[in-house]
Amino acid sequence: MSLNLYFVPLYMKKIYIMLFCFSFVLFFLFSCEKTPELKGFDATTWQKDDFGCQGKRAELLPNFEKNKAIIMELGQNQVIDIFGKPDVRQPYKRGQVFYVYFYEPQFDCKKMEREARGKAVIFRFDAIDRISEITMEEFGEW
Repeated sequence: MSLNLYFVPLYMKKIYIMLFCFSFVLFFLFSCEKTPELKGFDATTWQKDDFGCQGKRAELLPNFEKNKAIIMELGQNQVIDIFGKPDVRQPYKRGQVFYVYFYEPQFDCKKMEREARGKAVIFRFDAIDRISEITMEEFGEW
C-alpha cells in the first residue's frame, strides 16, 4: 500500500487553519480585560466633576482609598473607563505617563481658567501600562 502525497498538503492546510482559528479565539478571549467594579465608589459622579470644581471628588476619596489595592492593578484604559479622561495627561521620560485628577482645584472654575494647579490624585504608569504609584498631593507645573 502506497501513501498518496496528494492529500498531505490539504491535510496540513486544515491543521494550519484550525491552529490559526484556535489561536485567534484564544487571543480575543484573554486580551479583553474586564474593568473591575470598585465597591462603594460612584464613578459617574467622579467623571461628571470636571477638574473637581463641584467638590464631589473630594467626597469620594475615602472610598477611593478603600479600593486602592484594586486600582493599583488597572491599566491606562481601565483607569479611563472608571475615572474618565484625566484632567491633565503628563508624558514623562522612558515611556512613563502621569494621569492627574483634581479634587481641590486652585483656580477659578467659573472662568474656566485651567492653570493645572491644586490638590490632585496622580496615577503614574510605567512603560508597560502598569500603575507604579498613586499619590494624592499638590499638583503644579513640573
